[in-house]
Formats: sequence, structure tokens, C-alpha cells
Amino acid sequence: MDRIYLDINLLLYALCSKDKPDLTEKARHVINFIKEGVFLGIVSELVLLELISGLRKSIFRGRTEYLTINEIQRNVSAIIFLIFQILNLILFRSSQTFAEIEKEASSLMEKYPGQVINGKYKFIHPLDVLHIILAKEAGCTAIYTNDIAYEQLKSEIPIQILQRERKQRK
Repeated sequence: MDRIYLDINLLLYALCSKDKPDLTEKARHVINFIKEGVFLGIVSELVLLELISGLRKSIFRGRTEYLTINEIQRNVSAIIFLIFQILNLILFRSSQTFAEIEKEASSLMEKYPGQVINGKYKFIHPLDVLHIILAKEAGCTAIYTNDIAYEQLKSEIPIQILQRERKQRK
């Protein structure tokens, strides 16, 4: 069974996006394949950290009363537990040292200095490079995302982008 690495934006679209129904539908389609056992859904500790950060921001949004750190942590922990159970995801933990990851990341960033996408020059974001490294180490056959900057790294691992064409901003 193929192992696919899920980028944070795919999870966020699948779980809580209301403003982009087309992306939400596509993300949920991928999640359904995972739930049905077509793929193994892999997320790394890096995706988990990004998810925790996003959930903390969401919990605070619109609140006027003070929440303690324990209340926030309880809410975030409960949500993450449910996400992993419901979506049937596997958490991957790297066995590499920081020095090994940093060496590989530096090499990839040197190899892929950036390119023009939709008329704008896009650099590779260091976090995207780390996701590539972790996905490869986890034995994933592809990364599923909506981040078009990953296209630059497609020779390292296949990239599946939910929405290839973005509407031009006016």
C-alpha cells in the first residue's frame, strides 16, 4: 500500500475550510482514500507542530475571555487525538539527527534556488524542504498539498497539488 505524506494545508482544508469548497472537497476525497485503506496517510512531527499552532490560533480567535494554557492544551490535545483516530493517520518520527537533516536541507536548497511561478519568483521555503526530507525518509510515494512551491521539488518525490491553477489576484 502506498504511503502518502500529507502537508498541513491538506489537513486544514479537509477539517475546517469553509471559504474554498472546491479545495475542501478535494482534500476530503484524499482523506476518504486513507480512511478506506487505499493509502496510508503519513504526517510528520513537523505537520503536527503546524497543526497545533493552527489550532491554538483558532481556539483564541473571537474569544474575549481568558483561557489558561491548560485549557488550551486540553482542547488542542483532544482535537488532535480525534483527528488521528477519525482520519486514520500515522505519525512519523525521524531517526535522523538535526545535523543530518540540516545537511540534506542545505543541499536541497542549493539545488533548487527557486523559480518563477504565476509570474512571481518563488523561493523554496525551508519548512517545505524539511517536509520533503521527512516524506522521503518515511518511505512515502508522494506528497499531497496545495502549496504550488512544492512543484520545484517534484524531482525529489512526486507532488500532488489539490488545485494546480490559482486565480490571478486583481
